[in-house]
Amino acid sequence: VWNAPTWFLSAFAFALFGLCYALRVLATLKKAELRKAMVFLTLVALVPRLSYSYDLKAWEIFEGTLSAKTHPNYALFNALRFSP
Repeated sequence: VWNAPTWFLSAFAFALFGLCYALRVLATLKKAELRKAMVFLTLVALVPRLSYSYDLKAWEIFEGTLSAKTHPNYALFNALRFSP
């Protein structure tokens, strides 16, 4: 059974597992390389959010103004938009 707490714990465990290996690589980078990595990761994180917003024409969506019938993927839109 997947609910919010178990989903969070499994995602957190996966992130911690990957963090052990990512920190080794990040510790060897110089300041300029870290800035490049930050810009790259920011762009990678923005691409799905912007493409999903563009696809659904979500630029004019206001919180609480749509029903589930007019925008069935609103929950997915919020999860994608607010996910770090």
